[in-house]
Amino acid sequence: MSELSAFYIDKAKKELGENEIRKTQSINLFKEYIRRHPFIIYLNPDEKILLTILRSKKYKMYKVFESFEKTAIFIKSNLRVIDLHGQEMKELLTKYNKVFGVSKCRGINGEKVMLIKVKEIEALNLSTKEAIEMTTIMITALFFEEKTQIAGTILIYDCTNTNWKFFKQFLETEFIQFSKNTSFFPVRYKHIIIIGMPTYAVSIFNLIKSVFTIKLQERFIMVENYKNLEKFTNITEILKEENLTKFCKNIAKAYQLLKNLEINDFNKIENYKSSGSFRKLEID
Repeated sequence: MSELSAFYIDKAKKELGENEIRKTQSINLFKEYIRRHPFIIYLNPDEKILLTILRSKKYKMYKVFESFEKTAIFIKSNLRVIDLHGQEMKELLTKYNKVFGVSKCRGINGEKVMLIKVKEIEALNLSTKEAIEMTTIMITALFFEEKTQIAGTILIYDCTNTNWKFFKQFLETEFIQFSKNTSFFPVRYKHIIIIGMPTYAVSIFNLIKSVFTIKLQERFIMVENYKNLEKFTNITEILKEENLTKFCKNIAKAYQLLKNLEINDFNKIENYKSSGSFRKLEID
């Protein structure tokens, strides 16, 4: 049962074209698409995950189907199922608390605010693979927040006082991978804000940014410091963070529900295009 406030219900209607009839019809069509899929097996699909993807693509069903396939492939290929009560998760959470901030406050339009502290990635000497996995896991944790599904996410990279050599490497790896991940995950990025980028790195960043879609390029914003964030969120509250241990319970839910997602032929699905095959399932 949804406990959304009138603000988010109205926002879903205006931005996503969502209403109860369309939501119910779309979920049923989505389930039928999954049932008929030749390569993806997803028994008893969870409606929370289906709704996340539907909202991320504003109920455009051919885009929904494509996004589901990309998400399924990426998750089954890259994400490890971690014991949430084991030693590895405790060690990961220690790192997460240094690198990531999940702000208690939201953006002025209801967005979730996430902070990545680039200097801490350098200090912890994380590999590119580790940094990307950590980012991916944090994004996965957003799957179940209805407010975030509707209002979107503000992602902030704090690059203040980052070593130039590391920062150059970070731009050339993390940001390119971020571009790829945006097509794999059903998250609506409203703004990607970079704080404290050195002036000598701007030209490199602009070159790298060109690999992103035009739509995503327009959402990148560079600011000098936290004071410049006041038109996006409450700057006095932004650094008051949620407890990541509590936040990561959402990761447990995501993994648990995706455990019964299987792909029976990776080679074939890479070249398979569902949008044409299932276009007749589109809602008029």
